[in-house]
Amino acid sequence: RRTDSIREDGLMIMSQEKNEQPVFVPLPPFVVELAGKLPPKSREYFFWTGTSTIKTAVNDWSEKMRQLYVEAGIEGKRTHEWRDTLAIEVLEGGGSLEDVQLLLGHRSRKTTEKYYVALTKKRMEKAIEARRRTWDAEAVAIGLLPATSA
Repeated sequence: RRTDSIREDGLMIMSQEKNEQPVFVPLPPFVVELAGKLPPKSREYFFWTGTSTIKTAVNDWSEKMRQLYVEAGIEGKRTHEWRDTLAIEVLEGGGSLEDVQLLLGHRSRKTTEKYYVALTKKRMEKAIEARRRTWDAEAVAIGLLPATSA
């Protein structure tokens, strides 16, 4: 079973061990370039040998990510934090919970909601507040409210 690869177009394909759902992560070009500087663990796989135990595969993954962090000049970041970073960036960029579900390989939408619905609530609150600020600007523009000096 194909566990990992980084395609030439920058799409990283992983397999979720918990539910065997594929996870597709588009990588920015600079990450693909950094990954290209590191040797893959085997001919078929970037992060692991393809024949090791789960524990060894996890250790291989962590070590390869550490090497990528060093190449990128990143310190103090845990590998699993990147899942949260990806989810937040997708949601803040206008993506849906379904988009996050697909990218993270969650079989159930409920799993995605459990971890990320609070982020969508925060986005909604920010959007509402932004809209309220535009009301004030519109009211000033048409003379209903006095202009305030900042």
